[in-house]
Amino acid sequence: FVTLVCKNLLRRSTRSVLTIVGIAVGLGAVVALTSIAWGFETSWVHAYTARGTDLVVTKVMSESPIPAPFDQHRASEILDVPHVVQASGMLTDLMSIEDASTMLVYGWPRGTFVWEHLRLVEGRWPANDDERVVVLGSVAKDILKKTVGASVQIETTTFTVCGVFESDAVLESGAVVMTLPRFQETMDQAGKINFL
Repeated sequence: FVTLVCKNLLRRSTRSVLTIVGIAVGLGAVVALTSIAWGFETSWVHAYTARGTDLVVTKVMSESPIPAPFDQHRASEILDVPHVVQASGMLTDLMSIEDASTMLVYGWPRGTFVWEHLRLVEGRWPANDDERVVVLGSVAKDILKKTVGASVQIETTTFTVCGVFESDAVLESGAVVMTLPRFQETMDQAGKINFL
């Protein structure tokens, strides 16, 4: 039987080579996709760790990587849970900004712990929730080719870059951050968050 198998492989060498190449490509694709998934997971975990986050609450209604929005008042309910020290709601979305590919945009409440791990390298932080300003991660600054004082358009709204920050999490360094109320207005999601 082994002789028959070997003869078949040698007689039809083109088919055998194509089969081996197909198997190699399949294995390579599985390894590559698994590595990408692990890298993506590691980036998110690193971002949460850098912020000091122990638990993330979301409302999963689809298979989208960005959860569905829910009411912002849930943040106060979480604070009633024993051993919860701080809670902060945020709105996050993947958006196309000007000529750049899709980027993460965060809306964070001013004065909460989620800002504390960022290092401001240029400019300033948003002074209040009414300013139409954003801060760019150092990687996002390079991608968008923007400096402090430049204008950047997100959706139909034009913002001014007021600062540039660095983060230990690469995911955040490539992101745009603004105050939560300003992002809620931009996204037409008043009173909504999608991460807690």
